Amino acid sequence: MTPKEEQALIQEFKNLLEEAVKLRLEAEFPVVCHLSGGLDSASVLALAAKHSQEPMNAFTVSFAEEGYDELAIAKEMAQHCGAALHTVPVSNLDLITNLEDACYLSEGLAINGHLSAKHLLNKAIHQAGFRVSLTGEGSDEVLLGYPHLRSDLLLSNENNQEQETKERLAKLHAENPMSQGIMLAQGDSLSLKAIEQALGFLPAYLKAKGTMGYKLLAMAEPTFLEQFNKADAYRDLIEHVPLGQLRGKAPLYQSLYLWSKTALAGYILRTLGDGVEMGQSLEGRLPFLDNKLFDFLREVPISMKIKGETEKFILKEALKSELTETIYKRHKHPFVAPPVSRFADQMTMNFIKERISDHSFKSLKFFDQKKLLQLIANLDSLSNEERAAQDPVFMMALSYQAIYSRFSL
Repeated sequence: MTPKEEQALIQEFKNLLEEAVKLRLEAEFPVVCHLSGGLDSASVLALAAKHSQEPMNAFTVSFAEEGYDELAIAKEMAQHCGAALHTVPVSNLDLITNLEDACYLSEGLAINGHLSAKHLLNKAIHQAGFRVSLTGEGSDEVLLGYPHLRSDLLLSNENNQEQETKERLAKLHAENPMSQGIMLAQGDSLSLKAIEQALGFLPAYLKAKGTMGYKLLAMAEPTFLEQFNKADAYRDLIEHVPLGQLRGKAPLYQSLYLWSKTALAGYILRTLGDGVEMGQSLEGRLPFLDNKLFDFLREVPISMKIKGETEKFILKEALKSELTETIYKRHKHPFVAPPVSRFADQMTMNFIKERISDHSFKSLKFFDQKKLLQLIANLDSLSNEERAAQDPVFMMALSYQAIYSRFSL
């Protein structure tokens, strides 16, 4: 593709995204933006501020833990486009004490404290009197922003030498520590043979879910688990996939199809999005999933989305003049809360112990109370990476308890 052809695609993309944002600013109530330190929400805010008749309001979550807190970057971006920034500070204790309400209102389970954080963010937006918010969800799907998709691309590139691929994968994992155990594999895994046999390869995100599932099943109640000793959830999943639609497609796009049908539809949009937004009577609007923009991006070459080491290349170039230099040069940073399994102080850990030690938890059918309490006792002997990878176990256990209790199951 020539530089002139690239520039034409970049300009058309910008026009479509700009129109998508403008359309979603039309509302009976003032519209606000979610803002992190990431490229997606910053791009939406920049375009909203450009076309809004009044200065935009933006809301951001702030964590105390270094590496997870993006407040300084969000402040810089808000100032850059003249937006008023509202900060919602969230502690580790907040992540746990608000989990029950977040699960109840979203009617979903959590794999990380980001569900509680999004609940508190939307609660603050509601309390400030707003009812419509613009978010950046969908961008990572249409622009291939996730590290697990870049991993799939690396592994399927026949031009790469084996050693080069290993080195680039190691670098990708090192640059994305917050995705370990959630979007990138960490530790032992459940069997994924059914997936590999059906597709001819293993999508990186399913490898990650395999390692997460392995940790969860290690905490399962043995008698309950015996009922499913011949079950294979991954076989059941792939049997419901229309494989005919995937044949002939690049592995990257097969992975993206599966991700979009499972994680995007079932968790990101349903639980982290609509669930916690409608729980606060908020309407979330997603410019990146605009139908015209989506149809355009389906035809855009992969090289315009991932160019060398740069993810979301077309978005960065289209919005370069609208973004701060910090965000323009930054790598993908997912909205992930600090893992309580790694960062919880004594008060927070005591609260978790009380919840798991409660008689009501013992009556749950899936988790083994003694195993979870032993895992808590063993956390200090684990590395920081291993402790962080156990976070989905605790969040799933506590959110399972919350759903079971609040819905009187």
